[in-house]
Formats: sequence, structure tokens, C-alpha cells
Amino acid sequence: MNIKTAKEILTDAGIQRLWWPREIIKAERQGFMDDEVEEKSYEWTTCACGREDKSLKIGWDSDLGEYIHEPKDQWLRDWGQKFPHALSGKQWPEAARLVVKIHNRAIKLLEKMK
Repeated sequence: MNIKTAKEILTDAGIQRLWWPREIIKAERQGFMDDEVEEKSYEWTTCACGREDKSLKIGWDSDLGEYIHEPKDQWLRDWGQKFPHALSGKQWPEAARLVVKIHNRAIKLLEKMK
């Protein structure tokens, strides 16, 4: 069985040039995630979900006049909660798979919003 690296997973998905994928590839290469980058994975506005698109209702919602602390979509919430743990555990391929899932789900949700 051929186990793919994070870089292969992200490149196969065509998202290797996005911010989180680049950071995961860098961490896989150097063997660790920079502390300041890893910290971003714990905040909804800067995690893999929040970096996708502000339309996904993370952060300040001026229409509602309130702060949305997490994605309303259950899939994004679940994957987003797993993401920082994959990073802190140095599970680069798992972090890559989660980013791909989050990215693809975000695209579907954004298409529905059109």
C-alpha cells in the first residue's frame, strides 16, 4: 500500500499553492509546524475553514450584527475541530486530507450561496 505524503495529497487536489496547504507542506518538509502558524489553526477566523471565504459566516457578520464563532455547517465544524489536532500531532497527511475536505465543502457551500 502506497501512503501519500501531505504534499502529494494537496498537489493531487490542486490546492498546494493556497496558504494552509503551503504551510502543511513546509511543516512536513521541516518536521514541525512553526508555533505562530500552528496557533492560527485554533482560531475559527484563521483556521482552514476561516481562510476559505468570509462568506462562510465566521467572524463578524454585519448582516446579523453579531460575531459568529464557528462555521454553521456541521461538516466544516467537525473537520475544523480535527484540523489543529492533526497539526499538533504532526499528522501531515491527515491535516492535508482535512484541508482538502474543508476546501471542497467550502466550494459547494459557496456555490449554493450564488
